[in-house]
Amino acid sequence: MSTQLPASSTQRFSAWLLIAHVVLLFAAFSALAPAFDFPEVLRLPADEILQRFRARQSLIVAVYYAFTLSGLTFASLALLLQAVFEPDDPALARLTCKAGVLAGFCQALGFIRWCFVVPVLSEIAADPAASVARREAAVVTFEALHHYAGVAVGENLAFVLQGFWTLGLGALLARSHRFDRRLGWLGMGIGALIALYSVEQFGGRFAVLGPLNVVMHDLWAVWLLLIASQLLRGARTGTTPGIRITRRGWIVALGLLLGLLVVTHL
Repeated sequence: MSTQLPASSTQRFSAWLLIAHVVLLFAAFSALAPAFDFPEVLRLPADEILQRFRARQSLIVAVYYAFTLSGLTFASLALLLQAVFEPDDPALARLTCKAGVLAGFCQALGFIRWCFVVPVLSEIAADPAASVARREAAVVTFEALHHYAGVAVGENLAFVLQGFWTLGLGALLARSHRFDRRLGWLGMGIGALIALYSVEQFGGRFAVLGPLNVVMHDLWAVWLLLIASQLLRGARTGTTPGIRITRRGWIVALGLLLGLLVVTHL
């Protein structure tokens, strides 16, 4: 006996999870940005990062755990959307799913260090009873972990994989007869932008791409919400071929993007 969900149920669940994922991301960002000067703080010297972390540790740990959960919701979305788009192109849907699941886990692995490892290193680094060598070792350990789990895994690899997932999902949308294909072309552009941003982590001349981070994620979030609206309409109408976003829908999306840009740049 099959336990597979009907297509309309899968689309509806995927849509609501997309919305929940975006809300979780921006709720976490809105809490962390003013408390920790995120994301600019991540490029400061290690001892200064730890000092700022200690000042608001309880809040920062809680928010980073929410970010960790967002990595798991991303991986779950990749699995659900594979089921939605597999009828259009099975091979591409499976490949796109793999990129999304790996991206979600890379993000989660990068974020979760702030919840369990950084508090210990921060405590040692600020402990007046610890020897100078032990305090310095804690800072060096944090710096190494920050560059490996944070910059290499949580940012570079995660952005590369997120970019490929977005490119793949965009291609699936562009090939599908069930949804607005313009979303596909938009997604492929956003995916290329995210993949390009991954070189920022190498520093040097690529550091100029830093301000692109928040902008591209605002655009990515609005794109995900547009996909969610398409999935909900498709579930309600039985995936009528060629569901198109109305002019009003595009205007609302543009207004939402401008609102997010204002909020995330305050």
